[in-house]
Amino acid sequence: MLGGTLVNGLQRQRLESLAADRSAAYPADVEGALQHGMRRLWHRTLLTYAAGVGAVVVLASALFMLHPAGEDALRLSGITVQAGSTSLQPQSSEQLTAEGKYSDGSTQSLTGAVRWASEQADIAAVDGNGRVVAAAPGTTTITASKDDVEGSILLTVLDQPPAKLSSIEVTPAAATLQAGQTQKLRVRGIYSDGSTRDLTISAGWQSSDSTVASVDGEGQVTGTAPGAAAVTVTQEGLEATAQITVSPVVVAVTVTGITINPATATLQTGQKQQFTAVFTLSDGSTRPAPAPSWTTSNNKVVQIDGAGLATAVGPGSTTATATISAAQDGFTGTATVSVTPGNVIG
Repeated sequence: MLGGTLVNGLQRQRLESLAADRSAAYPADVEGALQHGMRRLWHRTLLTYAAGVGAVVVLASALFMLHPAGEDALRLSGITVQAGSTSLQPQSSEQLTAEGKYSDGSTQSLTGAVRWASEQADIAAVDGNGRVVAAAPGTTTITASKDDVEGSILLTVLDQPPAKLSSIEVTPAAATLQAGQTQKLRVRGIYSDGSTRDLTISAGWQSSDSTVASVDGEGQVTGTAPGAAAVTVTQEGLEATAQITVSPVVVAVTVTGITINPATATLQTGQKQQFTAVFTLSDGSTRPAPAPSWTTSNNKVVQIDGAGLATAVGPGSTTATATISAAQDGFTGTATVSVTPGNVIG
């Protein structure tokens, strides 16, 4: 306002001077000319002021649009890329992580949200999730970028050839099965650097006789019929063998009963008869009953001892009969003895 007042005073003095010069020709017009000049001056001043205010408003609006209130707390200011190891073996892989730092000091994981790129993908390529696969010796820079902000890490792929497969071994090396039974075989690879790896799924499997024992692509052996077969596993020109024996199916034999031999006997008074007891088995065969318990239904007709020896005692004047029994393990067998008149035991 002070500057404006000073300008107005100087302009007024200039206008008064011009008005005085014109007063000679137009004496009555001095005051009118002065008022007219002042009105034009104020009009220009107001226009200039309005234009200045408008420019300030427009500039402030533009700045607000570029930097809305509160956005500074969410602005990404940096990205840090990290790896478990920056030195990789050829054909190995490494998971990278990306962490974003914001203008308010906070951090956030951005591994899955950034754009990953490798400077030399022929040395080490990176996928969209930050997984790096080393391909050839050398160095390359892996970059993670987002919202025009980026971070990077330098990786080195070592000039070292991968370990070679030295030998393979299969376990178990031998197995005995019955028809229908199965056995899982596994193969382990041993490498030139001393490391080992399970190769069961990737190896090739073959049986020398699939009618005896078959094998699938994952080392599962199935017994088919009695006999012997060799199961061979191969990997990268190397091989190992497991010997498979398939034995006949063993059926459990059980006792089904007891029989007495002879089943019948006819004796005269005083005569003796040896009886034996045998188990009958589920497969139709027999075997001696080792310790049966012997009894008689009528010891006045026939007596029998613990070894199965029977003695005819006497029927009187007519023929008499008695039943002898042998019992063991819940089974009982019987035989019939007839005693006819004869000599009486003295």
